[in-house]
Amino acid sequence: MKLKSFAVLVVFSMMAAIGAVAARPDKKPAPNSTDLLTLLPASDMAMTLDAKRLFDEGLPQLLASNQPMLAQVFAKLEEIREKTGIDVRQFHQVAVGISAKKTGEKTYAFEPMVIARGRFSVESLVSIAKLAAGDTYREEKIGDRTVYVFSAEKMAREAKTKSGNSMLSGVLDTVLDGLSRELAITALDNETMALGSIPQMRSMLEAKTKLGPEISYLVSRKAGSIISFGAVVPEGLSGLIDLDNDALGKNLDSIRKVAASMDVAGGNTSVWVSAKTVDAAQAKELKMTLDDLQQVGKILLGSSKGADKRVYTRMVENAKIAQNGTEVSLDLKVPQADMDVLVGQLK
Repeated sequence: MKLKSFAVLVVFSMMAAIGAVAARPDKKPAPNSTDLLTLLPASDMAMTLDAKRLFDEGLPQLLASNQPMLAQVFAKLEEIREKTGIDVRQFHQVAVGISAKKTGEKTYAFEPMVIARGRFSVESLVSIAKLAAGDTYREEKIGDRTVYVFSAEKMAREAKTKSGNSMLSGVLDTVLDGLSRELAITALDNETMALGSIPQMRSMLEAKTKLGPEISYLVSRKAGSIISFGAVVPEGLSGLIDLDNDALGKNLDSIRKVAASMDVAGGNTSVWVSAKTVDAAQAKELKMTLDDLQQVGKILLGSSKGADKRVYTRMVENAKIAQNGTEVSLDLKVPQADMDVLVGQLK
């Protein structure tokens, strides 16, 4: 694949927060990804990624039973480095903020902002983005920063053409479809870069808005996790999903805040999800619906004989669903032995 194609894919992977990976060990303590939250502009949802832990601990543990797949991941990173000059393993921490604006009954326009920190040259990354864009970029001054503005539409179209048919490509394509027409990139300091939509870049650099304390709190609920997420949910959530179950749709519409995290520790992979409703009665209904789904899952999987099906059965049984006032949470820990069964079957 040509340099241009790789550069485009790397830039948009970073925007999707799915291409960020860990840096090499450093003598100085790595900054916490939650520190980057304070730099984000106002957003409806935010996420932090501890990229160092993801690749130093997370992926090696998750893919322990599938060494060929783990080798493929690192081989692809090396291929990107050789063909583009970008060593994505130099990223330490990533914070993502996304502003969502309703444009139709079931459609939203997403305005993203990604802040990445690590041991990399921001100037080199900008130079590669320029090369990929050809003559379709311009320079602007926002505050005291020089911002490079690229045609996101052109780059997204090429990235989608080159991305293939994998599940990751499908996620990337969805993000690309929601982007605004232009992508802005700038250096915040020697080790930190920001890239995102023009409105979000202006909001951040002109200090017009800051990430609200409500979103910051949601993201920080499980501080120290590899991935943490928080969002204020738009009304009419069920309208965005095709559902036949009216009760489930009603439960979804009652949710106003969501927080989630994923981590690996103590030989377990942990997933935690929290949903806050308008009132306690709605939370009770949501918990009852989840309890019912858990019981149905136990019945459907109870007679399964395959090793992977037995793992799914244990996952359903071990999921802890709790209610505390207006909050309903689901906590799941998957032992490494069970994860090995599931991951070992992946190709």
